[in-house]
Amino acid sequence: MRITPQQAEKKSVASAIPKRPVQNTPSSPGLTAEEQKPAPKAEKPAENAQKSGQQNAGRPAIPRRPAQTPSSPGLASGSSKQPEKQAPHTEKGGEEKSKQQADIAEQKTTAIPKAAAPQKSGKADIAEQDTVSITKISSEEKPGKLADISEQKTAAIERSSLPKNADALAAQNTVLLEHQPVPQPSSKVPGHTLPTTPPPGQDNGTDLSLQQGMPPVRSDDVFESAEDFAERRARVNRVMIVKKRRKERKEGKRFPLLARIAVIILLILIVLTSGGGGAAFAYYQAQLPQLQGIADHSLFQTTHIYDRNGKPLYDLYDKQIGKGRRTYVDYKNISPLLVEATVAVEDKSFWENPGFDFQGIGRAITSGGSAGGGSTITQQLIKVQLFEGLPRTPERKIQEIFLAAGLNQQYPKWKIMEMYLNTVNYGNINYGVEAAAQDYFGLKPKCDKKTNTCIPAVAQLTLGQATLLAGLPNSPTTLNPIYNKENALKRQQQVLASLLRDKKITEQQAKQAADEMKKFKFVSHSSQQKMQAPHFVNFVIDQLAQVLGPENLRNGGYSIYTSLDLDLEKKVEQITYSNLYEETYDKLNGVYTVLSRDRNVNNAAVMVMNPRTGEILAMNGSVNYNSSTPEAQGQVNAVTQTFRQPGSSFKPIVYATAFEMGWYPGMILPDRETLYPYPDGNGVNGWYTPQNYDRQFRTNIPMTARKALGNSFNISAVDTVMFAGIPNVLNMAGRLGIDTVAKVDPKNTGASLALGAKEASLYEMTGAYAVFANKGKRVPPVSILKIVDNQGRTIYQYDPKKPQGQQVVKPEVAFMISDMLSDKEARYLEFPPGNDLELPDGRPAAVKTGTTDSFKDNWTIGYTPYLTVGVWAGNSDNSEMHDVIGLTGAGPIWNQVMDYASKKYNFPMDGFTPPGNVHKVPVSNYTGLLPGAGDPVNEDWMIDSLQPTIYGSNYYVPTATCVNGKDQNGKPCTPPKKDDKKP
Repeated sequence: MRITPQQAEKKSVASAIPKRPVQNTPSSPGLTAEEQKPAPKAEKPAENAQKSGQQNAGRPAIPRRPAQTPSSPGLASGSSKQPEKQAPHTEKGGEEKSKQQADIAEQKTTAIPKAAAPQKSGKADIAEQDTVSITKISSEEKPGKLADISEQKTAAIERSSLPKNADALAAQNTVLLEHQPVPQPSSKVPGHTLPTTPPPGQDNGTDLSLQQGMPPVRSDDVFESAEDFAERRARVNRVMIVKKRRKERKEGKRFPLLARIAVIILLILIVLTSGGGGAAFAYYQAQLPQLQGIADHSLFQTTHIYDRNGKPLYDLYDKQIGKGRRTYVDYKNISPLLVEATVAVEDKSFWENPGFDFQGIGRAITSGGSAGGGSTITQQLIKVQLFEGLPRTPERKIQEIFLAAGLNQQYPKWKIMEMYLNTVNYGNINYGVEAAAQDYFGLKPKCDKKTNTCIPAVAQLTLGQATLLAGLPNSPTTLNPIYNKENALKRQQQVLASLLRDKKITEQQAKQAADEMKKFKFVSHSSQQKMQAPHFVNFVIDQLAQVLGPENLRNGGYSIYTSLDLDLEKKVEQITYSNLYEETYDKLNGVYTVLSRDRNVNNAAVMVMNPRTGEILAMNGSVNYNSSTPEAQGQVNAVTQTFRQPGSSFKPIVYATAFEMGWYPGMILPDRETLYPYPDGNGVNGWYTPQNYDRQFRTNIPMTARKALGNSFNISAVDTVMFAGIPNVLNMAGRLGIDTVAKVDPKNTGASLALGAKEASLYEMTGAYAVFANKGKRVPPVSILKIVDNQGRTIYQYDPKKPQGQQVVKPEVAFMISDMLSDKEARYLEFPPGNDLELPDGRPAAVKTGTTDSFKDNWTIGYTPYLTVGVWAGNSDNSEMHDVIGLTGAGPIWNQVMDYASKKYNFPMDGFTPPGNVHKVPVSNYTGLLPGAGDPVNEDWMIDSLQPTIYGSNYYVPTATCVNGKDQNGKPCTPPKKDDKKP
């Protein structure tokens, strides 16, 4: 029958409680054969006295108290006869009291267990016979009274404070007593009473003397009778009983546990040798998924985010209690020094034991757990993974042993060691050795991009570092070297001593290792680790959380390889800050200035991407991530989270729409004052009169679409949107990825759409320009290149060589837009030579600026065939800048970033190549159509199928206009009242 630990412990405690002796009669149940022999018949008192004298002849007398004087009530115990002259000295009723005290003595004697007496031989037999005789005298006494007296006396002794040597002294006294002649009991012992309580004013000499572990000594007391002796012997033995019980209470838990563990070990051996079966095997099978989970790395792990070159950007982990940093490493990448040190200090029999250590368990039991050494590395692994936080109980210990044996059978030793070193807590929320090595020592993985391999931090440990780490799992908090360096160093000394004991290192090596750590300054490198490219990293985390789930992302141990180039990102951050907060030269105005101080430009954002692959190479969302001023809210990502009016930077989208409908760069668009209606959803609600930046019109020169876009003239842009139609322009915005603009209601959108009145993000605008750079093919911005799970399996990978793009704009149209924006001479009316839209090395670049009303926003977005850069400058609180346009605010940042990145990647100096069906065609500089006689001629790009076939004075006249008192048909008209209010 299986005994539960609770039943076994109850049985063990019960066995330690002494039983009250039963009278030796043949009918007494539960006695041995010898104990059930008939007791000898009671002899007459005189005969007993005579025999007692004969037995005592020739024996040395027991040391006694000083003999009593003739008037004393006591006699020397060596006499076998009681002098009759002593009778008068007894108290009244002495005989009755004497008999009563004899009964009391017998009652106390019956409470003494035989187990407390030593082996019987010779003289001991005599003592036992006498004790049995004493028992018979008071056999008629009620058992209830006996129990009461015995329990009261025992309780009094237990309440007393016994000296440390009480056990030895009590045992010595018992032996002395048992080797002395015992007076035969007498039913009448005249002149003697044995009071159970001391007389008033007198200490209880019996109890006090017993407290010192010595026989009671009183000047007026001698062994006058068997009752006196029996009481003395009972007292001494009760002391032994009390001490024994105390010792059993202290140690009683060990030996039942030892028995249970012995049983479970036997069961384990049976299961292991039989292949498993029954309830034991079923229990192990039930825990198997959790054990398998350790090997499968299913425990929480840190997710690592890297740049495109494998440089760490951020470690993402759960900061809740019980969680932290962990990076799983294979056994082959773990320093052998750490393995040796761990085995030496934690489990020196690890490579040989079956998952548990018999000797270690024995030491832990016999020492009450104080000696330690009871848990092997395999058991610790089981405990951390399955029983962490649960109370320590014998049952749990047994489960640990059983599961450790199963784990040891299922996996090789090196795998168990790998799991252990990746699982245990090393303090400071570092779980596993890789996290600890990185945090405490600042070690980083060394990666080779060519071989796509990395050497983890734990493989780089020195002996000093390895031995310090090996000691931390013993008590991760109190041994944390950052806060408790002295404790950690002491523990390291123990590890080094264990290695010296096992002859794994020399004394010189041990000294060097200790000295190394003494000099080392411990800080939490992981906690101090700054998030690199914070705006970009948070942008990536938001994307991953939608795919993997927030909790899985934090605890899944993924390796995320992003598109970001950290070196370029740092340069972009530096350029952004220096242009706003350091003195720079304003080329347009010819002065040195600090934009933040002189022009109230306090914030900026930059995005860099590869237009052919969509890869985001840099994303700087603010001038300073740690800034918290209203003007520069650093943690707000102005690339993705801020939506502002793009101003004139939206114009290329308008022209592209018209070009798809037949227009071309040589189209004539007069720059003159024009009134345009704007709707309110129910029809025309006033008139809109756009103005140029300088509030002047160029009516004296032919204005082509090329020049109008290059110099950012507004009348031409509005003419274009009116020709193309607002719904078509919104459609083009959607195709380019400017979703916020594409979603607006066309009925509530007027001609100001051409001037960038609808809000968009820098992320959207940069992506739209990348479409033009990529010949009309849209490859959405890409931030994640590869995701590897904690098993090393690639679960997602983006192939830049095979981008998944979509042709959203005709290549011919994209080329014409690019050619117009990269024409330096075409913009000289407003942007003189040498401006910041021209790159220092003369590299062709298509670029457009934007400035909104009241100078609230600056934009400069441009591209080459290989790179697209978008820049926004302004203030987070939407406050006005002071006379800063796109060219002087965002322009210098764009110029420096584009120049640096193009040279960094060694991009060719190529310009934009026209498609095969696009050619330059001569047109009239007056009309934009076939040149008439004497017309100045201008050559510009046209799609072959859309070349003009007519002559004319004006190819296109906007509808619903009244210019100089005439409408588009030349008939007289009355212009409406001017209204500069914009929709």
